[in-house]
Amino acid sequence: MGILDKVRNAAYEILDRKGYTSYAVALAVVRIVEATLRDENSILTVSTLLKGEYGIEDVYMGVPTVVGDTGAKRILEVNLNEEEKRNLKESSAVLKESLTEIKFQ
Repeated sequence: MGILDKVRNAAYEILDRKGYTSYAVALAVVRIVEATLRDENSILTVSTLLKGEYGIEDVYMGVPTVVGDTGAKRILEVNLNEEEKRNLKESSAVLKESLTEIKFQ
């Protein structure tokens, strides 16, 4: 199973096993807060503003990011194959289009 399938199916997998996702969301928030307060410089997947990483600009996406005392310190670019790069760019375009449609600024 590729990255795309894992991401698409993560919530469904939690629902299948537990029947709800509330705790998973809460645990993710706790983990991010811990990394920030403890200045852990941990690598976490968080929604971060992309400024050219992966060839994408001006959109927030969940990508591996070093998280420490100032929050998101540095985005780590993972080596993706061509299909994964294309899918990521398509996802960013969908996000941008959705934000434009709701006139989010």
